[in-house]
Amino acid sequence: MKSRHFAKNNELSELKKIARLGLLRWLHRIDLDPSSKSYGIVDREYWSWKTKDFPNATLQAGISGFLDGHAHLDLPESAICKIVSAIIHGTKRIQRKDGSFEESYPKESSVCVTALVLFNILYSYFRYPHFFSEADRRDFETIVQKAFRFLENNFESHGLISNHLATIVYAKRFARKYLDIPAHDFELENFLNLQHKDEGWFPEYGGADPGYQSLLNHYILSGAYALNELPFVSKYLEKSVQFISNFCFPDATFGGEIGSRGTSILYPSGLIFIDGDKLCVFTHSVEWLLKKYIQNIEAITPITIDELNLVPVLNSFLFFHDVHTTLIQAEDKVLNKVDVQFLKDAGLLIKKTNVSYVALSNQKGSIRSAIKVDTNKWKDQSIAAFQVDEWTTQGAGVDRFEVIKNEVLLHFRAVKRKQVFNTPFKSIVLRVMASLLAPFPKLQRVFKKRMAAYVMEPSGKKGIPLKVQIDLSDPNLEIVIFNQGQEDWRPVSFGCHQHMASANTFTNRQLL
Repeated sequence: MKSRHFAKNNELSELKKIARLGLLRWLHRIDLDPSSKSYGIVDREYWSWKTKDFPNATLQAGISGFLDGHAHLDLPESAICKIVSAIIHGTKRIQRKDGSFEESYPKESSVCVTALVLFNILYSYFRYPHFFSEADRRDFETIVQKAFRFLENNFESHGLISNHLATIVYAKRFARKYLDIPAHDFELENFLNLQHKDEGWFPEYGGADPGYQSLLNHYILSGAYALNELPFVSKYLEKSVQFISNFCFPDATFGGEIGSRGTSILYPSGLIFIDGDKLCVFTHSVEWLLKKYIQNIEAITPITIDELNLVPVLNSFLFFHDVHTTLIQAEDKVLNKVDVQFLKDAGLLIKKTNVSYVALSNQKGSIRSAIKVDTNKWKDQSIAAFQVDEWTTQGAGVDRFEVIKNEVLLHFRAVKRKQVFNTPFKSIVLRVMASLLAPFPKLQRVFKKRMAAYVMEPSGKKGIPLKVQIDLSDPNLEIVIFNQGQEDWRPVSFGCHQHMASANTFTNRQLL
């Protein structure tokens, strides 16, 4: 593997600007009035607008990105210490008696968000201990002990979500080191063994999702980096980065509807892998990131991301920029190879030529495609689903998938579109159930699992059969739709039926 030094500073100027503005966005959300009852709480909807009756603890976790990027703000050390102190104070105030934190509704006791907060405050402590004053140490230790105890006694049951598991495993690993408790290596090994041995992906709600896998990579990398145990995870990270690099499309877009969670969010630190004890990036991927992706109107950054996803995106951008001086670029011929890849268990077929780039999901029936229209420009001509009236193939899955030479046949049974919105009645039911079930963790887990199924699963029985033939030898992807009892089926170019909080972000395809 040939290596050379990472990009020069001028190539990082745009990324630095984005990261700094995102950091300011987070900073302006903190209540920094020491006399306030909400001192140190970052959720402005709770403490300032007062439109919510509980704070989302996820926003407290921006402390790690803040400390990774504090040099961008030109603040004196005393000011940095005051902000850290405020976050500790606010975090302790919103922590529940059982050690947990909320994200979506009161008394939720979210395992994921508890791990997220614990991970990020301990990452911050291990990398920047000098910003934590002696006066704050007692509160800090209380937060850690209670959150760790909660994670030891509770687990996430509403789905197999690997990026959550990465956060949980490393949050507990951090806590054991802080509390001087022997580490349980088997927890980390069991998690890492979820990775597909040959294809490199981790399961997210039953399938592969490149976007969330880049976030998973961030947690593995930054956790191992702060704990000085990079070689322990090196073989898993390189394989994982190889997988997600297949979905850095030449038109400067990423991921999307083909993933199990439909997200187009890229966490830049998820492109970093490890060679020995060195941090590395593939030349192909990092040049795509700096020269194409972050310049694109569709790029999802700490500036463009929605509020509830701000913190993980911010932390990833700032970690990437913080370690950029230590990165080595690695030439990797596999990524530039012109070929057809069929990742059978991931359910993804990838075809790359000089004039087209196609990734097709045989589980979801979605196609992400870019074709070259001139020497320097690529055009996105993806197909998220096939639709007529209220019927859609998105969310239905594929009944049968056939590859015959360069032709792909997809057999669907379409479902009715399902869109779930909140109402005053549903809100009341949610609050009542949350209060009634709060003392009973097992029932609370069942309730959350049912809620996830209600929002995410398509409604009704599978209905109209549909067969679609796609010619992969044609850069324009010639498509033949065989109607079976229904007219006017049409391809839909962007996500229309994906109930995931991180899906359906802006794309130019929505404007065509």
